[in-house]
Amino acid sequence: MADDSVHALLADEELVDCTLLIDGEGMGHLLGDDKAGDLAKGAQLKLALWLALVLAKKNMVRISLPNRYGPSVRADLEAGPTVVDLHSIAPYYYTVGHKLADATGEDSLRKELRAAIS
Repeated sequence: MADDSVHALLADEELVDCTLLIDGEGMGHLLGDDKAGDLAKGAQLKLALWLALVLAKKNMVRISLPNRYGPSVRADLEAGPTVVDLHSIAPYYYTVGHKLADATGEDSLRKELRAAIS
């Protein structure tokens, strides 16, 4: 397996906050409990990025941007990529950020990420 493939897999395992948009019958196991009960609409979940993206496309969850993509870190990015150590914040900051920007429609995040690496 190529090194890039390993990094892509690891980036897809990053946990993101999601809100359930449907009643999740039998989805209790997503909370990490041994019980496979039901989840109510509006339940807050931390899901692997790959799963969150699939469920978001099916309008089953809404993905929330993690704090590391919030205004303060993004302001640091605008100041220059050397201002903040992104690897210490998240090893796959750019990869995950681009996927989250696509999923959430955050065009400003996408532009800021592109500007930071160019």
